[in-house]
Amino acid sequence: MATGQIAAIAGRLAEGRDTMAERHVPAIGNQVLVSGKKKVGTVSALLTDGQASEPVAFIVKYGLLHKKTKRVTLTQIKWINAENVVLELTDRQFAALPEWQGADVAAEPGASPGPTPA
Repeated sequence: MATGQIAAIAGRLAEGRDTMAERHVPAIGNQVLVSGKKKVGTVSALLTDGQASEPVAFIVKYGLLHKKTKRVTLTQIKWINAENVVLELTDRQFAALPEWQGADVAAEPGASPGPTPA
């Protein structure tokens, strides 16, 4: 993404004319639900493609103390709004996702931790 495009998006976000939900990208802190609207966790980080800095996946913290993490791709999103991300996955499908090791979790929304994490 070019610097001009980033500035334009930042301007629209600041003016309230563009939101992460409108662009189908979860925001840090969004509740994550599976089919049937069961909450499974919270968005804790976004992962980018490493080259164009476009989000390709996000990390979901879950479990009793939110100490476990899973990587979910943007293609697994059914719908999104300002507070929630609803996945195309069932509770069992989410549980079957591999645990995320966290080696390349971006600390800042949209920040790239290095090479392509996808």
